[in-house]
Amino acid sequence: MSTSTSSASSRAAGKASATTADTKAVEKTFKRLSRWYMKHQRPPSQQQMQPLWNEKGSIDFEDFVQWKAEVGLKRGAIFEEDGTIIFDEWTVPPHDQVIIEFNAQFDRQFRGIYANTNYYPVWIGDGSTGSPPLLSRPD
Repeated sequence: MSTSTSSASSRAAGKASATTADTKAVEKTFKRLSRWYMKHQRPPSQQQMQPLWNEKGSIDFEDFVQWKAEVGLKRGAIFEEDGTIIFDEWTVPPHDQVIIEFNAQFDRQFRGIYANTNYYPVWIGDGSTGSPPLLSRPD
């Protein structure tokens, strides 16, 4: 009985070490692609991504988040439900300025109707993370 237990535990240890080795290889590939993405500011080609996509079953979300933090990638990488990792298109610099201008114009129009009143709505124009505006005026 101890022989079967020891062989089962050795198989489990062997499988765990193989999984760890696979995870390390996937981690190395992800970090290499992430650095390439940040350096070139465009997504890697499908051919470059293929080794990472072949191992998508061995990637979980916690690993993905940790690897992103380790490499310093703040945005642009997407983890899909099936384990596929996709690098998003890099935004070009005028994009941020267009957002700022749109927010400034919207802010002037939105707050303009409340000028010289006791009510002034809270609106933070910081892209998609702003506070939702109050759409009805209180009576």
